[in-house]
Amino acid sequence: MRYSLVALVAGLATAALAVPASAQTPDPIAADSIPDAPAPVRSARNSATITVTGGGYNRVEGLPVLFGPIVETRLGGARLRVSALGIVRSAETFRLDGDNVGHDIKVAALFDPAQRTSVVARAYDIVDAVEEWQIPRDEAGLAAFFFRSDFRDHYGRHGTSLSGTYAASRRATLSASVARERWRSRDVRDVLTVFRNGKAWRPNPAMDEGLFRIGTLGLAYDNRNDLRRPATGWLVRSEYEIGSGDTDSFGATSSPARGGAPARRSSYGRLFVDARKYFRLSPTKQLSGRVVLGGWIHGDELPLQRRLSVSGVGAIPGIDFREPSLGPDVGQCSASPAPAGDPAQCERALLAQVEYRVGLRSRPGSIIGRTVRIRSRAFTLNPQLLVFVDAGRGWLLGPRSNDDVAVGAPVPPPGDSRDLVYSASTIPPLGTFRTDIGVGVDLGLFGIYAAKSLSESGEPVNIFLRARRRF
Repeated sequence: MRYSLVALVAGLATAALAVPASAQTPDPIAADSIPDAPAPVRSARNSATITVTGGGYNRVEGLPVLFGPIVETRLGGARLRVSALGIVRSAETFRLDGDNVGHDIKVAALFDPAQRTSVVARAYDIVDAVEEWQIPRDEAGLAAFFFRSDFRDHYGRHGTSLSGTYAASRRATLSASVARERWRSRDVRDVLTVFRNGKAWRPNPAMDEGLFRIGTLGLAYDNRNDLRRPATGWLVRSEYEIGSGDTDSFGATSSPARGGAPARRSSYGRLFVDARKYFRLSPTKQLSGRVVLGGWIHGDELPLQRRLSVSGVGAIPGIDFREPSLGPDVGQCSASPAPAGDPAQCERALLAQVEYRVGLRSRPGSIIGRTVRIRSRAFTLNPQLLVFVDAGRGWLLGPRSNDDVAVGAPVPPPGDSRDLVYSASTIPPLGTFRTDIGVGVDLGLFGIYAAKSLSESGEPVNIFLRARRRF
């Protein structure tokens, strides 16, 4: 393989910048989310032309680079920002073809004196992740760029949307959006990595393709004492999505993942909740817990882009991410043989995580408690020892009406889908959940951990790094 110097520099920029997990593209409202962007405007117009990375490195884009003008001004009582950014992707050494070129155009406005209300109109042609909740975008990008490891699947989104947010208080934020977009599959491409270039990427699974109309309602509540290293408080994110689609082609799935021939025209409802609670037990001891619950609520079966999985370092780290299984797999809800790439196929998933942390005490002459500077960033070395346990699984749904199956009764599984299919009113028995236990050291800048599966005795101990806290 031959790669240009530009591709190498672009990849290094991804690692150095470590774009926040929440940033798909620069926020059109917050000026400080864009490097070298103009300061917020108070009375005059301001403009700039920027070039910025658009998120984590991955096996279908390489590094997406966004460039173009941003104009910020006042319009009546609103603060208005317009950005028209083109996207060029580093895959295939920045070759200019339909897969390597995209765009992200936004018109955003902040209203009221406290700037608690915002409205954003957007037109875009981007690549997005199927599941964003497990591994932050920057961590997934670093793993892909340095070690040729993939922890996400991707698909293309091309369309328009209108969204709004309202900060009901300093802690609670309401959001809503409507979108009309075309979804399509993306293939693995020629993407540079620092190590293991001779290793083949896991295929990026084929997704459902077609025109989809989506509406979402969201609520976020955050009263943590520290956003990066919280010791007390709650963080709750919830989203209800209602969607309908006209599907042109369906991605491959295991036999039990679709209930017969899927409908070309469908509609669905989906709910996702991620709740985290942090307890400070003493100045050096902390207990934290997390529950993730999501999946189908009503309507037809979920498209592949909205399905879930529970595996790997972002969920059950004692079990390898997308590890092939000889039988029914409650992590991906797949049955042997799994389709290429082993996509997330679960219509519902439940995950619980608990951590106990103990801070190491500083002694005279030790480096604990000292501040280290890397470029413009400062890190205080306050290492913590931690013990954690995780339990979770996904499952598929059988008949969705009580007329078809008795309330709470398991659905008789077809063929090799044992332990995968349950009624819509049932949670699988706890004995069927994947579980693990682990220990680690969080150094502040990064953490090193070891995890061992309890539910699958043949699994070896997994040792892994995290650039952020587990949750």
